[in-house]
Amino acid sequence: MADLELDAAPGAAPRNAALARQGWLAVLGGIVAVLMSVMDLQMMNAAMAQIQAGVHAPLGAGAWLSSAYLLGEAAMLPVSGMLLARLGSARYARLFILLFVAVSILCTFATGMTGLAVLRAAQGLASGALIPFAYVLIIQRLPRDEHARAFAVFGATMALAPTLGPAVGGALAALFDWRVLFYINVPIGALALVLTHAGLRRLPAADASAQSVDWRSVATLAVALGALQFVLQEGRGLGWLDSPLIVALLALAGLMLVGFVGSELHSTRALVDRGLLRNQQFVMACAANALACGATFASYFAIPYFLISVRGAEPQQIGQVIMLTGATQFVVLWFTPAIGRRLPLFITIALGAGLFAAGTFGWSALVAHYTGAGVAAAQIARGIGLSLLLAPLCVAATTVAQPAQAASASILYNMSRSLGGSLGVTLAAAGIDAARATRTLAPGSGATVFAHAFGWMGAVVAAIGAAFCIAWVARRANVHSGEG
Repeated sequence: MADLELDAAPGAAPRNAALARQGWLAVLGGIVAVLMSVMDLQMMNAAMAQIQAGVHAPLGAGAWLSSAYLLGEAAMLPVSGMLLARLGSARYARLFILLFVAVSILCTFATGMTGLAVLRAAQGLASGALIPFAYVLIIQRLPRDEHARAFAVFGATMALAPTLGPAVGGALAALFDWRVLFYINVPIGALALVLTHAGLRRLPAADASAQSVDWRSVATLAVALGALQFVLQEGRGLGWLDSPLIVALLALAGLMLVGFVGSELHSTRALVDRGLLRNQQFVMACAANALACGATFASYFAIPYFLISVRGAEPQQIGQVIMLTGATQFVVLWFTPAIGRRLPLFITIALGAGLFAAGTFGWSALVAHYTGAGVAAAQIARGIGLSLLLAPLCVAATTVAQPAQAASASILYNMSRSLGGSLGVTLAAAGIDAARATRTLAPGSGATVFAHAFGWMGAVVAAIGAAFCIAWVARRANVHSGEG
């Protein structure tokens, strides 16, 4: 992420108490903006049935609400650093907070799934700008001895969003109308604007000469991912390779991916620092993050889908189920640093993956033998696992990046989250809908379809845990052989 010189250097200590307060106001404003964007995604999952009915779309089409949002995030991340440098922190914050709120209001006027999905992608663009901005504010506006506390607050907020989102979304959808979910962003966005305005005053002017990004790379990647996502989401309904449109989009996605790779190899303004791709730990952490977020977001979609279509659950009930995981994350987060001091990093990641996989496998059994105690156990295991998996993965990725690689590392790591999550939701929706279409389902007989889906999600995360266990053993063997 492009650096903006605020004092002598990024992270330099504020010169007085007033500057310290101003720095914290800016950081808290950025964190509130992130809470708004992450909570928005969770609220939509809890109210999926109401939204689907409101726009007259099949229930499975609700996957577009999440996947379009995450795809928009991924498209924005590569250009966020350049935009921050050119606009300056204050203008950047105002632009993207206002964009998120304005598009949220526009979503309430949507009458069809296509229009709503397009607006969700626009929301994702704003979210993709706001999430890395919170990291930048912590690094640039606070002294180094405050970073740990600020990142703890940031982490707590990220854990709080999956708790508040389903609870708020489920309650509002049950009491009012699904459109109210988008209006909740207005007061939250207003608070973020007030805090960032107070904290980002008297900053240096934006750098209009900041180096631009390779727009060809951005465009080819966005087109490739958009085409691939459409194929995965709509391919079954169009007949897969029997459809000329699907064949054409597959060809387009392939050509654009080739174009992206070629552009990155030869561009002087590449989105990717090629040195990072030679770092085994960084690549492993990003790949694991993509897979873990794919399984996580897929489960956030599949659990409400199952509860609605098989169990006939109401939004408030769905919110209560989902928030168990978020509440557990919020509690465990405070103990994660102590656990990290006692366990090797790779073992912590493996433990988290194992617990999350166990909880997700638990859902495979729950869809056939549903009990309240079983749901609680599965969701709590998933919450503990996510706390021990995602934060240590971030540490594994960021600690091996050199200072000059920090911007590229941040972009790549956050893109792995957004792209993995988007494709995970799309694949889960396509797989579940395809399996349901091949069966004549009597009431309750959809258990097999969802059991298989949860089984695949658990297997993906279990594979992450196994990979990090193997890597840890290999490292210990290398250390011992070196000592010998």
